[in-house]
Amino acid sequence: MPYYPEMTAIKGLARVTRERRLPPGVVHRHTTVGPGTQVSAVTVVLQGDVLREYRILDVARALRLRKAGPQQVASLITVAPDQRVRLGQELAARGRGKRAQALLSPADGEVVSVDDGQIIIQVSERAVEVLAKIPGEVESVENDIVRLSGVGAVMQCAWGNGRFYFGAYQFLPEEGFAALRTLDPTISPYRARMIISPLPIERADLLLAQRQDAAGVVAPSMAASLREFALGLTFPVILTEGFGRRQPTALIYRLLQSNMGRQAAFDATTPEH
Repeated sequence: MPYYPEMTAIKGLARVTRERRLPPGVVHRHTTVGPGTQVSAVTVVLQGDVLREYRILDVARALRLRKAGPQQVASLITVAPDQRVRLGQELAARGRGKRAQALLSPADGEVVSVDDGQIIIQVSERAVEVLAKIPGEVESVENDIVRLSGVGAVMQCAWGNGRFYFGAYQFLPEEGFAALRTLDPTISPYRARMIISPLPIERADLLLAQRQDAAGVVAPSMAASLREFALGLTFPVILTEGFGRRQPTALIYRLLQSNMGRQAAFDATTPEH
């Protein structure tokens, strides 16, 4: 859903407060920080999993218990519902020493049920990590929500493609993206840096930034027809003004220019509400 901010916040120095939480549908696994923790922009503050398929494990069959009753089987199970398990972790065990037998988890996941001699695991399809995205301090951790605060310059923009980068940036020369065409990507000054363009951008500019292995692009505007293309790129694309042929807000570019040489957080994520 497009996001159109009612007002643009541009401050040379401000206290920034942000909340970080796991995306919808992701099961919380671990909060890696506590109140008072100092974090960098790339510190992982929350970890979770996207859970998908189920595995049903028969404990009696796995441990070769042909005549065991339900209570005996239950006594051999070493995990409980809602418990996180890792690939190869022991779920149930019988005996000790060389004759010991064990049922091991076939995948990372979460124990959904332990009942009637069966263990049901919901398998983790992929892990999800949430970054702090700003350097600062953890104010609070509550209900899997991490609240952070820091101090720095703030520039609110109109649109982004959902990507994130923290690091150095570089302004384009007067020739614009055309100056990048003859540069060797392996030694280019734009390699692994955000490219700041004071002019509206086109598809060719984004492709050139991709070939130069740039960290991303900030520009005042681009054609609305490029939206889907930009969403498919692996680096952040940020529009300070929006879609169309809009000219830049001078204050934003002066602020970026005055902070050249410093690292910055380029968060191209737009709010969901």
